[in-house]
Amino acid sequence: MCTSFADTSDSLCDSLALCARRLATTFVDPNALEAYLASRLIPLDKHPGVRPIGIGEVLRRVVGKAILHVISADIQEAAGGLQLCAGQDFGIEAAIHAMHDVYDQEDTQGIIMADATNAFNNINRAACLRNVQHLCPSFATVVINTYRQPSNLYVDGECIHSNEGTTQGDPIAMPLYAIGVVPLIREIVTPGACQLWYADDSSTGGRLVPLRTWWDKLHDRGPDFGYFLNPAKSVLVVKPDDYDEAVQLFDGTGIHITATGNRYLGSAIGTPAFVEDYVHEKARDWCGQVESLTSTALPQPQAAYSAFTRGLSSRWSFLCRVLESASAGLASLERVIATKLLPALTGQEISSELRTLFSFPCRNGGLGILDPTSLSAQYQSSRAITAPMVANILTQSFNLGDSLAEVASLKASNRKDVKAAATEALRQFTARASSALQHSINLGSEAGASRWLTCRPLSRHGFSLSKCEFRDGLALRYGWHPARLPSTCVCGATFSVEHALSCPTGGFPTLRHNEVRDIIAGQLKKVAHSVEVEPHLQPLTGELFRYRTASTEDQARLDVAASGVWGGRFERVYLDVRVFNPFAPSNRSSSLAARYQSHEREKRRRYGQRVQEVERASFVPVVFSATGGAGRAASALLKRIAALSAEKSGEPYAMVMALLRCRLGFGLLRASVACLRGARRMRRVNDQSAVLANAEAALI
Repeated sequence: MCTSFADTSDSLCDSLALCARRLATTFVDPNALEAYLASRLIPLDKHPGVRPIGIGEVLRRVVGKAILHVISADIQEAAGGLQLCAGQDFGIEAAIHAMHDVYDQEDTQGIIMADATNAFNNINRAACLRNVQHLCPSFATVVINTYRQPSNLYVDGECIHSNEGTTQGDPIAMPLYAIGVVPLIREIVTPGACQLWYADDSSTGGRLVPLRTWWDKLHDRGPDFGYFLNPAKSVLVVKPDDYDEAVQLFDGTGIHITATGNRYLGSAIGTPAFVEDYVHEKARDWCGQVESLTSTALPQPQAAYSAFTRGLSSRWSFLCRVLESASAGLASLERVIATKLLPALTGQEISSELRTLFSFPCRNGGLGILDPTSLSAQYQSSRAITAPMVANILTQSFNLGDSLAEVASLKASNRKDVKAAATEALRQFTARASSALQHSINLGSEAGASRWLTCRPLSRHGFSLSKCEFRDGLALRYGWHPARLPSTCVCGATFSVEHALSCPTGGFPTLRHNEVRDIIAGQLKKVAHSVEVEPHLQPLTGELFRYRTASTEDQARLDVAASGVWGGRFERVYLDVRVFNPFAPSNRSSSLAARYQSHEREKRRRYGQRVQEVERASFVPVVFSATGGAGRAASALLKRIAALSAEKSGEPYAMVMALLRCRLGFGLLRASVACLRGARRMRRVNDQSAVLANAEAALI
């Protein structure tokens, strides 16, 4: 709604911005916000317990996120260096690394992982609002407008008034909680105890006596802020030699004491044996999830692939970033991926060479399906990026200083290093690969050739593929022979992928050409004017051209013409599309770049001079490969179209360009699959109706 309806969307965005400004700068009558703040209440099972989640209006979420985007730096500064849930980049990873460092220190006896009872709903709302006013004035007005009056929560037709705490599900709830407990964090500072918080998950490490002092302070002062310790869910992890002392010192607190270890923010802290068991337990769980996804991959490989790369794989990637030894314990998970999931996705038996190729990013010809056992480098990356924040925690500094800027700089530097390492690894792999596989890698590495893999399978945009289309797309990408193809073409030639993409019988190469033409023409109609498909060129009246191959026919036509793409409003540009078969022998004899240049040069010699001198217009040869790559001139045209579309719609250029590439990618993929699977002649049906029809024709 905010982007898809031209001027109407602009008006809506302006209205939302005015609403956000008023909520963030002016105190509004609470009665006027009753509908805005109302939420549908749903319970989530916490195993055990129930977490109430408020599902608010979309308007509230959009406005809340917009405000947070503007004042995020103020919120992070107010939360400080010990409360890491206020939007700090890599905050949770920094917290885990810091607690691991504290536990590994020689003089550390234990780590307390404290849990609070229903913390978000019990936090003292009045104290929170007061604290935000003092600590983050730019955030105070919107918080007061949102939480000074009880909000209505609806469940099963009944209305419950929310008088305390924050509404989980509200975008501003987490930063509000983070700032609201900052005074509590400052009050319970204890010499000899290194504490940090991630929302309501508080933890501290050090000698046992300071830990007990910290626990008592939190127990005494927490209720004033709405933070009620839950000893039954709190854990004290101690070194084995200090277990007896811990039991004696914490007698009567109700806290669970262990000398092995405990889960911490998605990681584990404790003895090496406990951490290893934790990783193996997670691996067993993930193996079951991958096997469940494998059953989905058989009928719906595209959906399963998207779910794996966009969701499931991030679980063990995170664990490998925060536990140094995690990747070594995921061998069983890699076996399930290599022997079950990948064959189900591709319909092929996967060799070790292909498994290595699939681990490369899609932009480098792979599938982005990483080997879990090869993720040890991610731990070092996470360590390097979070070093400034970890140093803040270890020194117990409330002031963030320049740590966030340093993290951003380290993140950018690490991204370059990772990209360079992947490029070098791909170069080494390609050098060892066969010539056929090298050709497939080059095709898959072209800009736009992988868009059909990296985008979400959204049916409303036409990005959802059948299982046959998806697996045929992979076969084209990696040079496999697709299943269930005929041995002989109807034209009499041996049927192969190379032949199918070029055979004119059935008109499928023409349909492929027309698909690209229509997509480009449709996009031009949104940003240019006088757009014409298959425009006729003016007849010649004695003009002479430089090249013998130049078009001289009076009925000559090009594919698309439009005005206002380049230059002035009335400057016309003519486009001629060509989609070539990269598997044909004539196109495999030289590099892809040379083939694009050759096809573009051929088009220019045929039409370029005629368009410039007779039509007084510019000419662009739009050359694509059947696998989705584009020539230099075609890429420049797409960039220009995307820039005009972004300027007109107000959407980010990168998003517009990605969508245009996706449409072309899916169009070319479906056209190529049609070349493989399409019926090149009418099939005869030998049934009673056909017999009667033939008999009737014979009588006539």
